[in-house]
Amino acid sequence: EETITTETPAATESALERPVIRKVKSYRNKLKIYIKNINQASYYQIKLGTNKAITKNTRTVPSADNVRCIKKLKSKRYYIKVRQVQFIDNKRTYSKWSKVKTIKVK
Repeated sequence: EETITTETPAATESALERPVIRKVKSYRNKLKIYIKNINQASYYQIKLGTNKAITKNTRTVPSADNVRCIKKLKSKRYYIKVRQVQFIDNKRTYSKWSKVKTIKVK
């Protein structure tokens, strides 16, 4: 008799904790992004753009800390999301993107 197993491989490697954007502050042509700290994260990827889907005028910025200042922005509304990156067996593993935050740069 053959037995069919429906088990999936251990999901602990790819199921990383989704980061949370604590707050975003706007200064003159700058944004300061505060991320809730995740101890296992090697670094964070911050993605921002000018439409809700974050596909227009996008910029992806790495951040080793949980606070990042992004400069040289135009006076527009920006949409921001973050994901954590971890190195597992010398391979980059990404978490899911955080919820999108919106802010107007003055």
